[in-house]
Amino acid sequence: MNRSLFNPKFLFFLISLSCALALGTALYLQTVLQMDPCPRCVLQRYAFFVVMCISVCGWLAPSKWQRYVSAAGLVVSVVGVTFASMHLISLAYPSVSCGRDALADALNAMWPAKLWPTMFETVGLCGTEYSPLMGLSIPAWSLLCFSAFTTFLGYVLFSNSTPAQTRT
Repeated sequence: MNRSLFNPKFLFFLISLSCALALGTALYLQTVLQMDPCPRCVLQRYAFFVVMCISVCGWLAPSKWQRYVSAAGLVVSVVGVTFASMHLISLAYPSVSCGRDALADALNAMWPAKLWPTMFETVGLCGTEYSPLMGLSIPAWSLLCFSAFTTFLGYVLFSNSTPAQTRT
């Protein structure tokens, strides 16, 4: 197994790049294909954005800080898994759909939605089904990404990244 692929700095770079691609894809789907984001979509966007920022910090941080950064990223990734799972449940059981409720109003009142409305403003409904992308729904892709992030950040957190001490 090539150890350089599991270098924490490389993993942080890969995660931040993946988050940027996910957010770019979300903007493309919204602006070009007219797929309006629902409250749970926007929650996933927040999670992608925070994981991206944490991963950039991990990429740039000295090695001694990488475990702390990966712990923070791991927590946010698990939150992202939760958001994506909730969205998949609302698609599987339309009677559980969030609809236009207080969650949408609360998200739209937050400062990021005012600062960057194209990315963080919710205008759609959670029960709206769009055609799958390469066989999976959009929340399923989010769940897959957040699960991978959780795995990689867990690896960075729990791996023995310090070189083994030699005996004299």
